[in-house]
Amino acid sequence: MCTCDDFSRAEFYDVTYPKARKPHRCVECRVHIAPGTRYSRHTQKWEGEVSSTTFCVDCDAWSKALLAAQHEACGCAGWLYGEMWSTIGEFTDEHLGYDHETGEPRQTEKQYREELEARRSRTVVMDTTRPSV
Repeated sequence: MCTCDDFSRAEFYDVTYPKARKPHRCVECRVHIAPGTRYSRHTQKWEGEVSSTTFCVDCDAWSKALLAAQHEACGCAGWLYGEMWSTIGEFTDEHLGYDHETGEPRQTEKQYREELEARRSRTVVMDTTRPSV
């Protein structure tokens, strides 16, 4: 089951790339973002509540790659903030056929492609995607 199957669509979602005026911390890798450094701020409204989330530039790039890979593999995309790295591991195991701990393939490329096509034919696409960041 995709991790993104449980998500609803945000009422609004916006990403900006400001330069930090004060120290911040990345929600994903917990690195400090120093004043004067560019970062991404994701502002969203979920279930009537507005919040902002801060990403360093590296985690922002990884988040874009994860969203694109999820959308390609199962037609939806998303994860809980602060859990991107574990979601990448689960996605790697579930959709790419690799053990994220060892990097060893669990199936051949042909088996992976056949399974991907079968999964796509069974997938019901719901409006659960977050806008691209």
